[in-house]
Amino acid sequence: MRQIDIGAAFRVAWPAYTKNILMFAVIHAIVYVLNYTIILGPIMMAGYLFAAMRAVRGEQVEVGDAFSQFSGFGRYWLGALIAIGIFMLGAMACCIGVLPAGALLMFMFPMMIDYGMGAGDAFNRCWQYFKQQWGLSLVFFLILSAFGFVQGMVNNVFVTVFTGPVHTTDPMEAFSATFWPSLGVGFVVGILLGAFIWPFAYCLLIAAYDQVLGRNAPRPEQAAPAVYMAPE
Repeated sequence: MRQIDIGAAFRVAWPAYTKNILMFAVIHAIVYVLNYTIILGPIMMAGYLFAAMRAVRGEQVEVGDAFSQFSGFGRYWLGALIAIGIFMLGAMACCIGVLPAGALLMFMFPMMIDYGMGAGDAFNRCWQYFKQQWGLSLVFFLILSAFGFVQGMVNNVFVTVFTGPVHTTDPMEAFSATFWPSLGVGFVVGILLGAFIWPFAYCLLIAAYDQVLGRNAPRPEQAAPAVYMAPE
């Protein structure tokens, strides 16, 4: 398993993203809306990452890619439950543990997509990599987290502008006055701004994944046949 080359990952991710920017915007909107169903969240996220995988590997992204992973419904939900459990443990460690949890898990879904692996096998493979490259993994996960930080900051600015000052000392009234405007603004920002932020972030993640665990990297000996085969 190789190290992440952050600069090379950016150089690969940017043209993959810009070539498919409009299609990514459509996919982002679809995934963002359907994630609100909760039950479809892990499967739609897998489809989003599959689209990024195709883009990074030089293929044309299609809207149907967002729905391409429904056959792995159970696997992806198990992967999501594993991720939730590990993030909860990380949050209990004064929230500092969320960073290593994210660095540990960031390649798990790409492995499940690429190899058709179960959640447990993908997690074990990621654990083996994290033990060897935890420092660089943490740095790269911090870079990915910055995308979410930017969207959160923009969201807070718009929420402040649209809700205005709350003239009440009653906490329930204050909550009622800000909840729906915040939810509406967050939804709009999530679709419009997120359509430009997250596709690039996912392309960056897949570019790094391909460096260390994916395309041209040694295949896990016990992996199931790949769901997606990269072009040579």
